[in-house]
Amino acid sequence: ANYLESDLFKSIEPKIKEYHEALDNTQFKKAIEALMGMGFAANSYFSDREPWAKIKEDEAHARETLYHASATVFLLGCYFSAFLPTLAKNIRSHFEEDLNNDDVLHAIYQGDFKKFGEYLDSKPLKIMKKPEGLVPKVDKTIIKKLEEQFQEA
Repeated sequence: ANYLESDLFKSIEPKIKEYHEALDNTQFKKAIEALMGMGFAANSYFSDREPWAKIKEDEAHARETLYHASATVFLLGCYFSAFLPTLAKNIRSHFEEDLNNDDVLHAIYQGDFKKFGEYLDSKPLKIMKKPEGLVPKVDKTIIKKLEEQFQEA
């Protein structure tokens, strides 16, 4: 199924618009909130469609769910570049190199999805390395120590 016509993409389109408007108005907190909304929508879509439970009875449904969620993760990897470039690059590093070309990335970042759609229509989206944590886990003792320091201040 075409990602740009999917329910998931349609649900995040307003957030993409909010993101661009916020950046245009130098409202960085609102831009980040829009990105977080995109992530929430992708997570809800994935959870609601339960591909892990449907894989045996409806493989096409499970594949479509994974495909659409993965495409959204790639978009988030593009948009987070403005705020968290290392994290964004780590997200995008899970996908094929030719998808990470400057033309596609620039177009996506500008809100033009034509090249991204053409790429997705021309070949399957592939994750090129095993998914892993994108940020290091913070030890609970460090968190507790920091909380104590903040309470003292």
